[in-house]
Amino acid sequence: MDTSGKPYTLWAELIVPLALPKLLTYAIPEQMIDGLVSGSRVVVSVGKQKIYTALVLRILHQPPDGLQLKPILERLDDMPIVTNHQMKLWDWMAGYYMCTLGEIMSVALPSALRLSGETRFYSVDPIPEIVLNDRENTIMLALQSKPFLTVDDVIKLLGIKTVHPFLNSLIQKKCIVAEQEMRKKFVPKTETYITLTPECENEGTLKSIFDSLIRAPAQLETLMRFIHLSGRYTGKPRNIQKSELLKHDKVSHQTIRDLVKKNVFHEEVVEVGRFHASGQEANMPFVLTDDQQQAYNKIKVGFASKQTILLHGVTSSGKTEVYVSLIQEAIGQGKQVLYLLPEIALTSQLIQRLERFFPDTIGVYHSRFNEHERVEVWYGVMSLDPRFQIILGARSALFLPYQNIGLIIVDEEHDASYKQQDPAPRYHARDTAIVLAKMFEADIILGSATPSIESFYNAETGKYLKVELNKRFGSIALPQIEVVDLKREMKMKKMQSFFSSVLIAQIQKALDKREQVILFQNRRGYALVVQCEDCGWTPMCRNCDISLIYHKSSMQLRCHYCGYSEPMPEACVSCGSVLVTQKGFGTEKIEDDLQQIFSTARIARLDLDTTRKKNAYQTLLQHFSDGTIDILVGTQMLTKGLDFDRVSLVGILHA
Repeated sequence: MDTSGKPYTLWAELIVPLALPKLLTYAIPEQMIDGLVSGSRVVVSVGKQKIYTALVLRILHQPPDGLQLKPILERLDDMPIVTNHQMKLWDWMAGYYMCTLGEIMSVALPSALRLSGETRFYSVDPIPEIVLNDRENTIMLALQSKPFLTVDDVIKLLGIKTVHPFLNSLIQKKCIVAEQEMRKKFVPKTETYITLTPECENEGTLKSIFDSLIRAPAQLETLMRFIHLSGRYTGKPRNIQKSELLKHDKVSHQTIRDLVKKNVFHEEVVEVGRFHASGQEANMPFVLTDDQQQAYNKIKVGFASKQTILLHGVTSSGKTEVYVSLIQEAIGQGKQVLYLLPEIALTSQLIQRLERFFPDTIGVYHSRFNEHERVEVWYGVMSLDPRFQIILGARSALFLPYQNIGLIIVDEEHDASYKQQDPAPRYHARDTAIVLAKMFEADIILGSATPSIESFYNAETGKYLKVELNKRFGSIALPQIEVVDLKREMKMKKMQSFFSSVLIAQIQKALDKREQVILFQNRRGYALVVQCEDCGWTPMCRNCDISLIYHKSSMQLRCHYCGYSEPMPEACVSCGSVLVTQKGFGTEKIEDDLQQIFSTARIARLDLDTTRKKNAYQTLLQHFSDGTIDILVGTQMLTKGLDFDRVSLVGILHA
């Protein structure tokens, strides 16, 4: 509540990133009125402890009746960071998916744009000589050993929840002060460049500097190295990064500082992007096949009447080539393009394909990027930066602040990964993309070799326009499928571990020809169940009440639902028996057994456990594409439309 006594003339309805059923209204201080617009961020206090970044939804000229409203604490933006189109999309999602605008804001905005904070309490210096009660004394004693306390700290310290009366009393007695600590601020990436000062650009002056540095060999070496790197005498001068100069053995931070003090070097800190240009040139446009051209023409007819297109194309029919032609036309008109994929995993290989045609125009947006990279893409899309004219991403890319989107492609539209399960909003990216396209009057195409039932029905009933590609590119034959009777294999004792004799023979045949193999098992881990042979005890998750899965590499039992883990016991927890067996198999077990059967083969595993680190997925796929991996074992991450030339065998275990 404001206590200044100054009357307010304007109020704002705000979206706070909390699951609140109603919008919050705050008073706008006079000094913030100019420049406060819908879509801009402000800082507000919610409750007694927390502060949050809120989004201005609308400005009000009349406050709600009978309420005394808190004022906005701070204005963060002079311009909106969320567009009107985004606000409309959020409003539709809140109604359709039965969630709050605050929940959508939490998902839509990168965390670096959602500042949050808490109150910190600091001791004053000097502390006034005043009578304090026992609990106030306890707080002051704690502040002698700590720089500050939060409300949570005081709750733990006093052992009670109602601590605000004591904190307010200490503030009134001028023993402590309260300050708000903000977190999660976007930090632009910077690079320090070294240049010669204007005085040293003169050849005569530069020669005299060289002479004066004879007795400072380290500084002389640094200057000579700089002159060499800068291309001063080659006719191709360029700016030199400080980090590049420091790579030389005899160059140090100290020698650079010394040359700066002598007015030889000048350091300039420049804000740079986190995404670097590839420098490659665009390939010449390819020619569509007759089937692809017919599909393209039919799609254009559908676009003219603003229909949603379902492109039903068999595997390897050339859907991507049709997409490329549509993208070329859209960016030729200056439009933005959104290319949605169900899995982050697919982006790396598709980027390589698209960059051949659209170099330095593709931005990638998904949750594996750090918060600063995501904010850079956010601002790039909003400012129509040509580096981000085409956005390739998972479902979260829907929330970017597009200005003039002209084409949306939803590839593998049938995939369940487009549906967010938890937390709210529990939205379907495909359906939301269709609504987004209608808001911009943009073209939208859904692509799949196996369309979802609902999309197929919509196409059959005329709601969507169905376009088909029934022939594989280059008349490539469909793969032969062989089903192996495992009961018969086990009866004849031909199984090796979990592999049939047929699969073993085919793997060996592929390896002999220096071809590659993919093996699919949609369960990660080593053993799916751990069980005591004597009493039947099985370790269960404390949170989910399901059996834990054994991971051999970490010697842990893990729950794949909530993430709970515990060490693998050496004996049964229930009866003490050491007869604890492992049943079932995951990708880790398959990889382990393959190493024993094919000891000379290069085997790798692709699942969530091996791709947790940034770029680990791309690195594994690149190694497989380069041929440095012979057999790749993986979960459903392997089944998302990847393309490898050398693969001649795919095995699905216990299909």
